[in-house]
Amino acid sequence: MKFKDVVGLTVSDLRKQVKETREELFSMKMKNIMGQQVTNPLKVRMLRRDIAKLLTAIGQKSASEKTEVRVK
Repeated sequence: MKFKDVVGLTVSDLRKQVKETREELFSMKMKNIMGQQVTNPLKVRMLRRDIAKLLTAIGQKSASEKTEVRVK
């Protein structure tokens, strides 16, 4: 996932995507702990980074909304 793909989404879509990504990350971590073979161990790193990108976009959008309200 690229950051420019994330910027076009709404805050509610971003939150939904964060929830789905966190669930996927949790299931991958549980599989690893239980000893099941994870298909791509580097995907854990990618999921963590995707969550960070999503949370950054949410923070930027909420900060820009707050500044717009103050300006008006």
